[in-house]
Amino acid sequence: MLSEEEFLTAISDYIRKKRLENNISCEKLAELCEMDYSSVNLIENKKQNPRSYSLYKILSNLDFDIANMVVNTDYSPSIQEKLVKKIRSMPEEHQRSLLKFISEFEIKSK
Repeated sequence: MLSEEEFLTAISDYIRKKRLENNISCEKLAELCEMDYSSVNLIENKKQNPRSYSLYKILSNLDFDIANMVVNTDYSPSIQEKLVKKIRSMPEEHQRSLLKFISEFEIKSK
């Protein structure tokens, strides 16, 4: 399952891609959706999380299926992002142990 940030990135990138494929300006898309240009622009630039109905209007006007977009997204977190997420979820005691292990590993590798 995508995190909220990953979903926002995927949906924003997909909206821009489909809008450009359909040769629709951001202003025209906003008009078609009966939304403010600034709202559509903020969503497309990952600065605003769309409300569900706003997302529905945008997707409907671009003729694509949200379920298909989420399943087929090209977004994949980097190894560093995955590590940071895992480390942040660990108890502090485990984080200290991991840091000690990494420090010892660096010394032995040299």
